[in-house]
Amino acid sequence: MSRRSSALWASALLLAVLPSVLFRIDALLSEPEYAPGLYGFVTVYACRIDLYVRFWDSALRDLPPFSYGGAPMIVLAFAGWYASLRKGHDRLGRIVARSAATALLLPSLLQFLMYALDARCMDPWSAVGFMDLYVLAPPILVLLAVRPHRRAFARRGRLVRTGEAVLTVTAILLVAVGSVPPGKVSADSELGCAGFGGGTVEGLRKEEKDFLCRVRGYGFFPGEGIEEWNETSDRIVLAQGHHLCGLADRHGGDIGAPAVRDAPHASLLPALASLCPSVASQEAAEEKQRQGEEAAYIAGKERACARHRTHRPRIKPVRQRRATMFT
Repeated sequence: MSRRSSALWASALLLAVLPSVLFRIDALLSEPEYAPGLYGFVTVYACRIDLYVRFWDSALRDLPPFSYGGAPMIVLAFAGWYASLRKGHDRLGRIVARSAATALLLPSLLQFLMYALDARCMDPWSAVGFMDLYVLAPPILVLLAVRPHRRAFARRGRLVRTGEAVLTVTAILLVAVGSVPPGKVSADSELGCAGFGGGTVEGLRKEEKDFLCRVRGYGFFPGEGIEEWNETSDRIVLAQGHHLCGLADRHGGDIGAPAVRDAPHASLLPALASLCPSVASQEAAEEKQRQGEEAAYIAGKERACARHRTHRPRIKPVRQRRATMFT
């Protein structure tokens, strides 16, 4: 084992245990009421996937091999690597050490992948912190410690170089496209859904704001939002709403028409009357017809009752009084 490998293994172990050791020392030296272990924190996540990744990462680091920054895992990897070297199985030792380093790197790499694919993970509440980068140092040092000596450089063929270039450019483009902000999702106060004015969103008509309020479940529609559109940007929701409104216009505002009812974005139909005048007129006409039918039904029953004689009990009442009662 070379001095370089020994130094890298020692550095990896030291960096892994250093945060836990400093925390323990700080807890012992601090006053009880100011001990860091007594503090709690609340983190707001705009990125749901990142929340799940952090949850499983936290559960994984509670396991003994991953405690103290993965120090037990590093010790086990060093023991397996060193024993393999003594037996002359260098390749097996590198496999053992690299597997341990991969197990330590995987949760952090998944978290960074979420940052690349979902721009909401880059907001100040969920962005990468210093400790997210710090935990990468020990496993990277392990990988460097077991790296074999460099061999003579061999120039690769044109086909291999072309394939590597294509894969690299594709990965960069995918990360760039995934990092494009998905668009703004306006809050309740920004749309002025409570009806008191004060909305800060510009460039939208009142009908469009009302439509977004209804879709989001803001203002007068608490709990009545359309959940599958909660995280979709205002621009996309309005575009789909206008397209659905156009379909309804072609069918006289009838949202029960097959072309409208079976549209891919038909889940927006409950809120469409706020955006589409033809749908609102159709629903108002249907409501007026329902009220007329209800009034005709009640009038028919009252006429039927009027055709019968007034009911007179055969038992003579002991006392009879008339009074006005509040109901």
